[in-house]
Amino acid sequence: MAGADRDTDGNPVPTWKAHAFTYDTSGNLRTDTVTDGTETWVRTYLWGNGVQTGDSGWVKQ
Repeated sequence: MAGADRDTDGNPVPTWKAHAFTYDTSGNLRTDTVTDGTETWVRTYLWGNGVQTGDSGWVKQ
């Protein structure tokens, strides 16, 4: 899978599957979760003063 999103262990993440999002009280994206029906990956976004300062990468749960 050339160009595929990878998790923090280097494995492909099925980002073409449905996503579920959570937001903080300021309306900033907090988490993006994707599942293939068996496994789940979460990407957590970090914010400071309304600006995205980083993210966790895709982490398999």
